[in-house]
Amino acid sequence: MIKHEQFKAAEQIIANRDQWSKAAVDEALSIILKDYVILRNEIHAIQAWADEIPRPIMPTRYSI
Repeated sequence: MIKHEQFKAAEQIIANRDQWSKAAVDEALSIILKDYVILRNEIHAIQAWADEIPRPIMPTRYSI
C-alpha cells in the first residue's frame, strides 16, 4: 500500500487540480485508485475468510 503522505499529497493535487498539469492529476488519481483496489481486495479476502468460520448454533429458549 502507499504511504499516508503519498495519499494526502495525491488528495491535495486532485483538490487543486486547476493548478496542476494533467499528468500530475492523472498520477494522483492512479495512486488513489491503486490504494483503493488494494484495500477493496483485502476487504473481500477478509470477508471470504470470515464466511468460512463456522458459526455456533445459538440455543433458543425452547430448546431442551
